[in-house]
Amino acid sequence: MRKLKKLITIAISMILAFTGIVFSNVFTPIDLFAEGEGCSAELPFEVSTITGQNIYTLSACYATFNEAKTAMDALSTTIPDVVIRHPMSYSPSKIIAMSRGIAVTYDYRTDNTSTVYLYSSYNPSTLSLGGTTTYAVNHRDMQYLGTMGYSQTNGIGIVKIRISGFTGYINLKNTDLIPMIYLDNGWSFTLGGTPAGSLYVEAPFTTIPKMNKYTVVSTTYGDINGQTHAVNDLLHEYFSMWNSRSYGTFTYGPAPDWLAPGTYYSWDGITFYTDRDCRNPVYDDQVVGRYYQYYQYLPLRSDTKYTGDELDAYVEIALGYTNTITSLEDPDRDTGSMLFDQGANFVSAQTTYGMNALLVFSLAYHESAAGTSTLAITKYNLFGWGAVDSNPITNATEFVSIAQSINEMMGIHLRGYISPENWRFFGSVFGTKNSGMNVKYASDHFWGEKIAGRAYKIDRWLGSKDYQAVDYAILNSNTTVNVEKTEGVEATDLYTLSSSLKEESLILLPFTKITAKYWSRTPTTMPADASGNMIAYADSASQLVEYNRDLSKGYVVSSNLSYMVPRLVDGKAIGQVETLAWNGNLLSLSGYGFFKGYNAFTGATVSHTLKISDTSDQFYPLADGPIREQLTTDFGSGLVSYDGSGYSSTNIDLSTLDIGEYRFAIDVKEDRYGISTTIPFNYEGELPQDHVIDGKFYEFQRDTDGVITLIVNYAILINPYPTTPTNQNVTVTATVSNWTLNETSHTFTENGSFTFIATDGNGGSASRTVTITHIDKVAPVITIAPYTTENIDTSLTVNAITNEGTLNASSHTFQNNGSFDFVATDAAGNITTKTVTITNIAPRYVVDYSISSGAGVLSAKMNDVSITTGSYLTTGSTVVFTATPNTGYFLTQWTIDGVPVANNVTNTFSIANITASTTVTARFTMFGDVNNDGKLTTTDIVMLRRHLAGISTLDALMQVSGDFNQDGKISSTDIVLLRRRIAGVI
Repeated sequence: MRKLKKLITIAISMILAFTGIVFSNVFTPIDLFAEGEGCSAELPFEVSTITGQNIYTLSACYATFNEAKTAMDALSTTIPDVVIRHPMSYSPSKIIAMSRGIAVTYDYRTDNTSTVYLYSSYNPSTLSLGGTTTYAVNHRDMQYLGTMGYSQTNGIGIVKIRISGFTGYINLKNTDLIPMIYLDNGWSFTLGGTPAGSLYVEAPFTTIPKMNKYTVVSTTYGDINGQTHAVNDLLHEYFSMWNSRSYGTFTYGPAPDWLAPGTYYSWDGITFYTDRDCRNPVYDDQVVGRYYQYYQYLPLRSDTKYTGDELDAYVEIALGYTNTITSLEDPDRDTGSMLFDQGANFVSAQTTYGMNALLVFSLAYHESAAGTSTLAITKYNLFGWGAVDSNPITNATEFVSIAQSINEMMGIHLRGYISPENWRFFGSVFGTKNSGMNVKYASDHFWGEKIAGRAYKIDRWLGSKDYQAVDYAILNSNTTVNVEKTEGVEATDLYTLSSSLKEESLILLPFTKITAKYWSRTPTTMPADASGNMIAYADSASQLVEYNRDLSKGYVVSSNLSYMVPRLVDGKAIGQVETLAWNGNLLSLSGYGFFKGYNAFTGATVSHTLKISDTSDQFYPLADGPIREQLTTDFGSGLVSYDGSGYSSTNIDLSTLDIGEYRFAIDVKEDRYGISTTIPFNYEGELPQDHVIDGKFYEFQRDTDGVITLIVNYAILINPYPTTPTNQNVTVTATVSNWTLNETSHTFTENGSFTFIATDGNGGSASRTVTITHIDKVAPVITIAPYTTENIDTSLTVNAITNEGTLNASSHTFQNNGSFDFVATDAAGNITTKTVTITNIAPRYVVDYSISSGAGVLSAKMNDVSITTGSYLTTGSTVVFTATPNTGYFLTQWTIDGVPVANNVTNTFSIANITASTTVTARFTMFGDVNNDGKLTTTDIVMLRRHLAGISTLDALMQVSGDFNQDGKISSTDIVLLRRRIAGVI
């Protein structure tokens, strides 16, 4: 045996040589008393700061551990990385305490095993460990929470740690402490090593320590139907402290909405932090986020919605296993699994023994490496049952079939872990090292996470039928649960769940109310016999016990319990102020506030505090209010009560408030869970009337956003008065209660201030000054910009400005002589008018021209320069108009000021020596439009025929129009052409 161990040691040394880990059988321990080190046998406790890799800068030496610890704590307020070292430490670094860092499991100094025990309590006098235990694998990281005590005679100490949710204690001898600065910088660190005479001899080794971490990644996955889905997954990676290598990354579950893609740290898989020290938690809206992976906390006494065929489809299609492995030498072993075609056995066992087939299938997947492990192949043992860490193959149980392995797991073995009377019972879920089966079932502290992660991946591939299908509550610590046999009868006649359980999960069905208490049905953790009594594991440890769901049911008084329902929790606090009024000189208000998803029954310690803030905060505790059943109906989903979430106080004394402006808010605190937040003062009702208390005036105001403020001022009440600009006198009136005013009103004839003074006749006085700044009796001043007064024959624009207010026009353009009034009006209503009269513009006449009908172009020129219609011309100007008809039209008439111009149908027309404003029009007529109605019709044809037949005679204009081909005469050709035009042929 010694030879074998020696050969193993040589092999390990060779492996480490290739991995880069420094491992030697020769190690020179640190001598803290060596010359130059600074400490001595009289002062053996060294307090040092870490200033570099393996560089410890001595701060001071102390005679006792407690003195050194006090000094370390004080020094760490300014320097982050401080350690205490002592020569009796078993660790190569001699570190026995530190300001920040991690602890590493290492049991070889005590025992020749790969696991180490962790305890829930310790005796500070004897430095011994006790209480509830769990165990963990060597070389794993733990959160370091402090060194609780240390013996300088033998190097024994107690370290407080946290690992997978379990907060407890470990012997300092069985751990190494690694300062966080080594992880921050990626420095190597020496740890491990066993003292002489140990059962297992190992020299210290050097590694680069790493801390387990969680990562949220955006990814996609395919399902059984071939559809692709985008999700954010929460992954978990953990490391070996022996060789720095990753043990791998596994999918933990779907990331909650409040965890964005990125890296996080957590020591329980529930609360997540952005830093390794775990001081900066991630919030879910208003409170620190709490993530309960659905399958990790789903009790085994639940049902999957999947059939055996669906589980088989996952094995065959998703995993790609197409056959059962017949032996270790099976040539098809690579494509086979002992889970192949076993779905029906899992679902059948669920029906018979009452355990969730998906969860147990996931457990089998994990324990048997997807059905490919040696135990699964050779012993039909899917669950590693009996495979203790010290001798897994030999000690493992052998079954006659896979079906037997599944049946006995559900009907016998797992019952021992979920039967409350059994020493292994810590809850009926896979859980963590703090709760559930993971406490006693497996040394791997992420065992529960891995199985839950596999259940998540199976469920989503099959269509996510199981996710959130069962509502369960997470019980608060220190909550005792009496599971009753009869609904409505509190007799404690089935079993009790101890208050020592942590993060206990309990399935709840929607409750009913009986005699002012809410009752919920829950499946019992133990099977029930025909009489409805529990079958304890202790009485049936070797028996296959069936689980009848109709009989195996209990009832709990949810009104007595402190719990939260993860599905309902969204991080928000809901609140409403319902009444707000003065009760004499005291303020009265009532309303409600609660955290959604947390059971707030009438006896719950949900507290409310009115917070009033200006430059500082003042707090007024609020008394409990009446029962709020409607809130339970509206927000509780039949699972959570908010009956105790109300408050009502009628005696809030605000008389001590100083003069100022105050904001209101409500602090809500869930004392049982240690969560609290401040919610807005949501009040939508009518504000209380203005009020005077002890010489001070209290006025509530609400802004446009609904925010309520309280203005506290002196007691003199100023009645409303106009505050907009005015040119009238302003009268301000004041009133005061029980005191005497110097004046009850004051009229301001101009801007200024006036102080109202109130006296009480006993030497007391109060004053309030009113300042008026909005009286304006001065009219605006209009300033006219300079303009020419020389004689001109063009238009003239005059500009104006005002010193205040607005103008009716900032400018006016005079085309001819005349007057214009500029009018300025200010905000106070004062008006100024200033008239400008122009007399220096020579007479000018406007010429307008346009086409009265038909189609063509009309233009005009004066002195060969084109002018537009509406132009102003001087006396004696001559204008030439040119009419250009469109094709098919000809000019038929000019008019001047509406009077036709006789004997002129030429395309040009002149007006000489203009002496007045003139309007000129030109009319165009279509060829063929004989009757001149603006369109070509058969009437025009008839008129032409009658003219040619001599029946009637067309006048000269009609004849020009009727000459369609414009050959100078009317003929039948014109009729033919006109008919063709009307027909649209030409």
